[in-house]
Amino acid sequence: MTKMGAPILAIDIASEFGWAEGPIGGQPLSGTARFAPKGASRAAVFAAAIQWAADRLAVSRPKAIWMEVPSLHSIAKGKSSTDVMRMLLGLPAIIEGVAHRRGVYTVRTCSAADVRHYFIGQRSLKGEVAKPLVQQRCDALGWPYPDHNAADALALWAYACEQELPGSMPALLPLWTGRSVQWPVKQRRG
Repeated sequence: MTKMGAPILAIDIASEFGWAEGPIGGQPLSGTARFAPKGASRAAVFAAAIQWAADRLAVSRPKAIWMEVPSLHSIAKGKSSTDVMRMLLGLPAIIEGVAHRRGVYTVRTCSAADVRHYFIGQRSLKGEVAKPLVQQRCDALGWPYPDHNAADALALWAYACEQELPGSMPALLPLWTGRSVQWPVKQRRG
């Protein structure tokens, strides 16, 4: 378990990905990045992932890293190509390896369904329905994000904080009734 105030880095991992970080109980930051230009080789993406992880960890010095990764079942179900499967499995491994080299020994993974259930109260919505709800929830919380990847990472960060220190996010979410919830939306700045 991580203590209150300890920084968490959350990564919604893919070639183009969202990240969010901040101390448990604090205000998160978020962003989006791409490991390499579209069409780059897998090796180029992996090399850029190593560099990004080393740079980010040097700046943020998290106590824990959480990644939202697809399950092997969902990869196989989607009949992904071998290249896509290697990318989706390789990127989390790279982040975990760099984290270990940088002294971050708590690296955890979870599913999008678990994060969405926690953050928007719905586990099985398709991405095109769930992503706008995640963004609405981030807006209601006053958490800025550049795009849906960063909003997903913010949801993951909130989930990770609660997992690392249960009860650390008491004001964040209402008790869910299992119904879809529409939140009041604050105006986003910038």
